[in-house]
Amino acid sequence: MRSVLLSICLVVSILALALSQPANGTTKTKDVETRISQDFEQFESLLNQKQNPEALVEFLHSIIDQDAKFEMTVRDYQDRNAQSTKMVLGKADFINSYLYGPLQVANYKADFKTLKVSKNGDNTLTSTAIFTERGRMLDAQDPTKYGPEFVSETVCVSTHGVESDERVTLKGSSCKTDIIYEQSI
Repeated sequence: MRSVLLSICLVVSILALALSQPANGTTKTKDVETRISQDFEQFESLLNQKQNPEALVEFLHSIIDQDAKFEMTVRDYQDRNAQSTKMVLGKADFINSYLYGPLQVANYKADFKTLKVSKNGDNTLTSTAIFTERGRMLDAQDPTKYGPEFVSETVCVSTHGVESDERVTLKGSSCKTDIIYEQSI
C-alpha cells in the first residue's frame, strides 16, 4: 500500500509545474496557460523517462514554496470495496515521493492536461488539472514479480503565488485520486 501511495503522490506534482517560469510584469492568464502547457510537457517527459530523477527533484525544489502543503484523498479500488486514504504532504515528502514512487511501477506512463487557470487577485492564481497514470505495480515482496496493472486519475486544484521578484511558486494543492486495477493481487 505504501508503494501505491508513493506512486500516487506523483500525481500532485502536476500542479507544481504549472507556473515554473518567471512571470513578466503583470501575470496574464493566457501567458500562464501557455507556460503551464510547456511545463507539463517537460514534466511529463521527465516522469516518463525516469532516467534523470535529479533533474526532476531540482526542478520541483525551484518552483515549490518552502511551506507548501499537498492535501490528497486517494480512493483505491484494489478489491470491490474502495478504501480511502487521506494524507497531507509537505514539500520534502512530496519531492521524495518522486525518488521512490516510480521505482515501484513497471511500464509507467503519465499524461496530464490543464483544465483551467484563473487569477484570484494581485498575487495568486488557481489552476485545475487532470493527471492520469498507468502502469503495473511491482510486487512489494518480490520485485521480480508484477502486481496488477492500474490506471489512476487525479484532479488537482492548486494555488500559486506571484512573488516579489515576479517568480511564480506553488503554494499548495488539493487532489482527489481514483485508482482502478485490472485485477487484484
